[in-house]
Amino acid sequence: MSKCVTAEERQRLISEITEAPYDAGDSFDQAALFLLTAVEIGTDTEALANSTGLPISVCEECDRHAHVSGIFLNEEIYVGDWLDPETGAIAFMLDAMCVAGLMERTSEATQ
Repeated sequence: MSKCVTAEERQRLISEITEAPYDAGDSFDQAALFLLTAVEIGTDTEALANSTGLPISVCEECDRHAHVSGIFLNEEIYVGDWLDPETGAIAFMLDAMCVAGLMERTSEATQ
């Protein structure tokens, strides 16, 4: 996965991965944008809001779900293998679903 510079480039990448147009009002797409940006710039919610253009309230909610699911843990980010050519898109979408609050990821590391 190549590094994106702008929110628009990240939105295009999300559309490519999900094979659907990016919808700025959709909670999954917002979470995907939040997560993709976090991997690049870190977990600070204010910085994420500034970089993504998402409301701070959306970033705070995504941050909460990321912590509950163990994606954000001790200022580190733990995601699936997004670079796997066969399963990377699924891994990304599952991580984004967790950040959107649509599902929770559990493992020994997060319990």
